[in-house]
Formats: sequence, C-alpha cells, structure tokens
Amino acid sequence: MTKGADNWGAVPPECLVSEDDESSAPEEEAPPVEEQPPAEEQPPAEEETPAENAPPPADDGDAPPPPTDGNEAPPSSDDQTPPPPPSAPPPSTKPSPPSGGSPAPATPEDAKPSAPDEAKEAAESAPALPVAVVIAIDDYDDKTVKGSPQAISNAAHIVRFLKDDLDMTGERIVTGRNATLSDFQEIFGKPGDPKSELRDVLKDTKASEVIVYFAGNAQALDGGNDVLLLPADVDPKKPESGLRLSALYDALAGMDIPKLRLYLDAPYANGEEVVAVDAGPSIGFLGLFTPPDWVTLSAASDTSKVGETDRPRSLFTESLVAGLRGIADTTGEGDSDGTVSAKELYDFTRAQAEAAAKRGDKVPMPSLFGKPGEPLRAY
Repeated sequence: MTKGADNWGAVPPECLVSEDDESSAPEEEAPPVEEQPPAEEQPPAEEETPAENAPPPADDGDAPPPPTDGNEAPPSSDDQTPPPPPSAPPPSTKPSPPSGGSPAPATPEDAKPSAPDEAKEAAESAPALPVAVVIAIDDYDDKTVKGSPQAISNAAHIVRFLKDDLDMTGERIVTGRNATLSDFQEIFGKPGDPKSELRDVLKDTKASEVIVYFAGNAQALDGGNDVLLLPADVDPKKPESGLRLSALYDALAGMDIPKLRLYLDAPYANGEEVVAVDAGPSIGFLGLFTPPDWVTLSAASDTSKVGETDRPRSLFTESLVAGLRGIADTTGEGDSDGTVSAKELYDFTRAQAEAAAKRGDKVPMPSLFGKPGEPLRAY
C-alpha cells in the first residue's frame, strides 16, 4: 500500500478544502431582522442592543444618499457597535515567491523523494533475476537410443527450485519436454539467424544471467573435445541431427550473456570406448573470447557406462539442488560465507558421487569448467 493513502482516503473528497477555497468562502449570513409594525401603531419600547453582525435598524427618516465614489456607504452615526472586521484567510505555510516572480527554492522537505519514488529507485538498482532454459528428454524416436527415465522428474525438481528458491516466475523459464532439433533451434536460434525465444525473454526481462539445464543423453565427439546433445528426433548415425555443445556456446555468446550457468545431467552414450570429455566453453581462437563468468558443471567427466538405479531423480540433480540451497557452502570445503561458489558446488556433487561409488553404485563423476571462485548463488 502506498504510504499516505490511508490519511487521504479516510476523508471524503467533498470535505477537503484548499487554501484558496477557504479564503474565498462566503462569510456566515446574519440572522434576519424581524419586520416591525408601522411607527404610529408601535408602542414605545426600550432600546435594544443590535445583535452582532446584524445590520443597523432602518431610520425613521429618509435613507442616506448613495455614495458617489463607488465605495460602500459610511456607517450611520446611530450605530453603537462597529461591524466586525472581515475574517482573514489562514496564513500559508508555503514560502512566498521573491519579488522577481520566480518560485521559491525547494525546502529540504520538498526535495525529499516520496516513498513510491524510493521504492522505484530501489527496484531499478536491484539486480535482475536470471532467466532459465530447462530441457528434459526421456523418450527418443529412435529406440536404439536409450531414454533417460529420470529426466522429467529431474527437470521438475529444477523448475521447483527456480520458482521456490530463486523467486523466478513462469515468464522467465523456458521449458522443452522431449524437445526435437527444431525445438532446440526455436529456443536458442539457428546459425545465422538472430531470432530465438531465449533472446526475446532476455530482451523483455533485461536479465544478465542465464541458467541452462539439460537432462537427457549425449555423445562425445572429436575425441572428447566436443559434445553432441541428443534431441528426441536424433538420428544417432548423423551428428548434424543433434546439437553440438560448441554451437550452443556460440549461440549464447551471440546474445551477449555476461553470466552463464550450464548444468548437464547427461551421461555420454559412446559404447565401450572411454574417453575424457571437455564440455567447457571455448569462444573464438583458443577460447580467447570466452566470457570469464561462464560456468559449466557436467554430471559426467568421461564416457564410462553408468548403472541402473531405482532413484526417482538422478544423484547429480539432487546434489545440484541441495548444494545450491546452501549445503555446498556449509559442508566439506565450504567456507560458510553465505554464497555458493562454483568450486563449492562441484566439490559437493563430486563428494556425493564418490560416496555412492563406494557403496557400489555405478554413477558418473562430475566435472567443472570455468572460474572456481565464481559465485553461483547467495542464500
């Protein structure tokens, strides 16, 4: 509620009188004088003092002649009580303008911004919330590509975290369930085409941070130097039917995004071959144009096979959300400073994976790319 609205709202508008209206209001009328009987029939009576503000009684003689200079007639000599002086308007609390006619300088009270102005300035100076893209694929058209049964529940867990913990509304979150290649291109854009859904959201929200979460399958390309994200309609024999991670980074760089947080919950389906995978961004020659505040956290560091699990959600996504909620900052190597850094989140997710491996679970080991000290969330 706007400050001061109750003060004015409690007074009916017709009861509010400005200073100008008050000074020009008519004076209260005097009570009427009763009509007297003719002089010859009126018995003699004691002289009465005229009521205050009442006009003097009429004289038996002729009325005085009207004034010749346009002013009111002088009071009669018979009047015993002078008329009351006209009521003066209440003094104004506003400073009078100087003789030159220019308005008086503003006093400190006038110069002080109102509560709505202060709230507006605070909102404009506050950092904008991030925007997010959440994609999950649990069913592939080509049945030789194994779906990820936890992908949808993983994505739902992430969306709940974005809304409940980061206070993000629906217009800031772009989702894609079982997204096809054309869906990827609609969200991130096609090569050479600047139009994209994400670009429109960034323009509308003026956000400087983008969170991208992908749950599904992927393949390592070029000996582990690139990654192919597999859309729902991918042809596993045609890499061009998927989305190269390097192409995704290029598209995001074209949107001038200062801060990127990319979370990949995607084991690499490369058969028996085991290679280390570099999922980090590299923009320009030797990565010289890679924004310094981009961070990628991948659930897998190589193409090792993972085992089956009965968990409703993947260990990586559960550890990711728990870590961002603050546990990564307060346990293990965390410094408990109220901010989760990239390294703290990586250390926490890695520790959870290593503990599961000791229990005999075949889980991937996370990997981090980007500046270790980059703050990911203050809680």
